[in-house]
Amino acid sequence: MRLVILSKCLSMIIVLCATAVDSFSRLSQPARSALSFTPSKSITTHVSTSTSRLSARPPLSSSSFDFDNRRSFDFLSLIEVSERTKLQYASTNQSEPLRIYLYLTLTVCLLFSSTLTSAVQIDLVEPSLTITRLLGIASSFLFVRESGFRRKQLNRLELESGARDLPITVSTITGSTTKSLRDFDGIYRFLVLRGTASELYQSLNLAFVFRKRFKTSNTILICSSTDGSSRSEWISNAPESLLATIPSTSKSSWEAFFEGLLESSSPANRRASCWFGLNNKGRSFGSGLSASPDLLTLFGRSLRPNELISPADIIDVFEGKSEDEGIIIEKQRAFYDALTSGNVDQMNVIFSTSRSEAVQNIVLEGGALDSWEDNLRDGARPESLVFFDPDVHIVNPTLAFSTNVESMGGAFSTLLALQKWVKEGDEWRLFEHSTIPWTVDSAAAGTLKCDTRGCVALTKK
Repeated sequence: MRLVILSKCLSMIIVLCATAVDSFSRLSQPARSALSFTPSKSITTHVSTSTSRLSARPPLSSSSFDFDNRRSFDFLSLIEVSERTKLQYASTNQSEPLRIYLYLTLTVCLLFSSTLTSAVQIDLVEPSLTITRLLGIASSFLFVRESGFRRKQLNRLELESGARDLPITVSTITGSTTKSLRDFDGIYRFLVLRGTASELYQSLNLAFVFRKRFKTSNTILICSSTDGSSRSEWISNAPESLLATIPSTSKSSWEAFFEGLLESSSPANRRASCWFGLNNKGRSFGSGLSASPDLLTLFGRSLRPNELISPADIIDVFEGKSEDEGIIIEKQRAFYDALTSGNVDQMNVIFSTSRSEAVQNIVLEGGALDSWEDNLRDGARPESLVFFDPDVHIVNPTLAFSTNVESMGGAFSTLLALQKWVKEGDEWRLFEHSTIPWTVDSAAAGTLKCDTRGCVALTKK
């Protein structure tokens, strides 16, 4: 009988705790006096009425729909967030509040089990009290973990929402226009780079290697300097459609955003170089403490093409602006000829004799290196592989990059390839070749890197 009474008490406590927390949350929100659910004041009823009735009705307060500026205290994470953030998070995490309520209730009940059992005249022996207290500590750990996870996710959504309100200046056919990132939802992805002039110069030099791929994936680059440098100091020949700029009147807003992004770092890192990306829905797809992200991986994972691409859809013509660009295109073609025909001797001539540091690091970490002899033997080489849409970017007289798209069986099995070229004497030699799956529907699960010795594969854990 006493156990039945105790179980009923615990059930009542759980319900009361959940109700109390929910009531506090509701009390912390502004009253929604302008939003009524009565039939006489429903939006549907007024839409169907005459124009005179519409004009006679008092206008709804604009603040009642301002979910970005309306803020309330979230008792489960102990922070204040906007209504839009709470709605967005609740739509995909509906069971999480119940878990947090249960962990909190169990923590209170188990840690204070002695008091609760005394109230119903049940005496627990010492081993039972010790076990309940240990379980209470474990439950409190789960409560803190779930609450911390919720707080972290809400903060991330708040930052994303704040980023979408930041203004940029983009070039159009009719001229330049300044809009917020939110205005481009459903159209563009954004990759934001922040660093010094020298860091941005190096990052943009590599980014322009993928200029065609940025266009295919509808991605715009945004740069923010930490040393007050201007666009002309980063690079002078940036394509207008590729690189957006930050209006001078909005630099303080961007700096405030970056400080929030780096809030968990030490004060010295508030001016650190970093990057972050937003997809075309305004959601973050990645960030890091560097002005030079791994672009090939980003393209395979997040900056995928917006539509299916195949050799038949692209006119395979490269208009080289210099003799070196034309030579690299011919070398690129020779590489694929050797790859599909199994010509090991030609492959050795194309590659530099120097080893790639990236490939070597993978080997040192336990990656298996397959030699070109193994890769090009009958039955192992990709005989049906075709490549198309080549592009070349000359960084300096001794360093260049090229990209192209590979296909193994039409538009559903395309890969993005990147080649790094170095000039040895008077000859351009292939230093490193990398590929990653690049399709519309699925994110890449691995990548392949090759140098003069052979190839090594990396897969997502």
